[in-house]
Amino acid sequence: MKWIKHISWITLMVLPFMLAAQSDEMTKKAAQLCNSGDLIGAERTINEALKGDEARTAYAWFVKGFIHKEIYKQIEKQSPVSTNRETAVDAIYRCLELDVKGTYYDDNLKALRFLAVTYYNDAVDLINSLSPESTTQPESYFAQFKAIMKVADPFYDFR
Repeated sequence: MKWIKHISWITLMVLPFMLAAQSDEMTKKAAQLCNSGDLIGAERTINEALKGDEARTAYAWFVKGFIHKEIYKQIEKQSPVSTNRETAVDAIYRCLELDVKGTYYDDNLKALRFLAVTYYNDAVDLINSLSPESTTQPESYFAQFKAIMKVADPFYDFR
């Protein structure tokens, strides 16, 4: 009987570690799908992963940000009206909040710089193609550029 208590105790002690080790399986699958080029499958998988415990991990938000950045780049061809660009930015911000060790910090800043520059480029393109009276959208894109760059590069000179 005593050995049953020991086995039960060991199981209770080891189980949380086993669950933690398995807790990012869906995120890993999403990353693999993304790396293989299945961006839509990766998006579905990461969204499913974020409905559970994986939403508490920086890694899941890092993968979500990367997937949406790639959808924006590869599928939407950097369309100015893409919602995936904004989703990528939001996911990267969330990853930065959760990433207390700074594991994904450099990669996140690189992705944010890329996305910020796309807002800047869209603002310039719109300014060049619109009449001077129609400046609302370019101003919005430039504001996004500035907000993102303040996070990606706090010392960026906006002059």
